[in-house]
Amino acid sequence: MPRLLLALVAAPLLLPLAGCDDRPCCAAQDAAPPIPAERQSKVAFEAMTGIRADAVAAISGGPDRSYIYYDPFAAPDAAVAAAPARLCRHYGKSIAGSYITEPEDHMPGIKTLVVTCR
Repeated sequence: MPRLLLALVAAPLLLPLAGCDDRPCCAAQDAAPPIPAERQSKVAFEAMTGIRADAVAAISGGPDRSYIYYDPFAAPDAAVAAAPARLCRHYGKSIAGSYITEPEDHMPGIKTLVVTCR
């Protein structure tokens, strides 16, 4: 019985490491840069993306190409889907495209939403 309990507790923790996630991810896309150390307010992240502040680890890049590093289990699917257009509007631009990938440093439990604006 203890082994079964351990397996039930450990499985959800190991799934992000195995890449088992029901969210779309483009494996053929390039990895995003490593997660930057951010000094910007998490409240600013939420205002820029619409994703809850506690789910966004960092944002890097600029108005043409941005990287949103987020926790896929804490970020609501609808907010992640709406984030690219919202971020581009924040920069005064329109959305050109977006995809989800992994950060270059393969930080467990973090996905990267790559956003291109025009």
